[in-house]
Amino acid sequence: MTLHIARRIQHAVTGLVLISISHIIPPYPVGCILLLLATAAFYNIHNKRVEDPKWDDWYLQRFGSLLRNHERGEWEEVDSKSNMTHQQRRKSIPALPGAFYFLIGVALSTFLFPAAVARTSVLVLTVSDPTAGLVGSWFTLKGFNLAWKQLLTKSI
Repeated sequence: MTLHIARRIQHAVTGLVLISISHIIPPYPVGCILLLLATAAFYNIHNKRVEDPKWDDWYLQRFGSLLRNHERGEWEEVDSKSNMTHQQRRKSIPALPGAFYFLIGVALSTFLFPAAVARTSVLVLTVSDPTAGLVGSWFTLKGFNLAWKQLLTKSI
């Protein structure tokens, strides 16, 4: 198990940058529209990388260190006996990266709440999520990890 420090730092920095930008660009409606456009672009890139090995290579070269294993996906070679072309197909489809859900959450917060509430919620998410992940990973590495079943049986 790794601590995924780079991914956690990127998470925090992205949140802080979005909060800073919200003081320059009005959060609603302009900021919300820009966030939704960025989210749509992110989703489009994800779909392209699912279908095309070249897009996937490009994406993984730039963002691979920030992805969890289930967000990577795998390709396998396909034997094409009728022609001599090199083909690949997906062995496993990558899940949408957590950054997609982060952007959706920020966009919804911006749309649904006043700017002060949205900024505060994004700040809490920006700090709390990476911190909770680090603490949970540390406890697991130290052997202090208990499964829910263990907790429930010990409390009865």
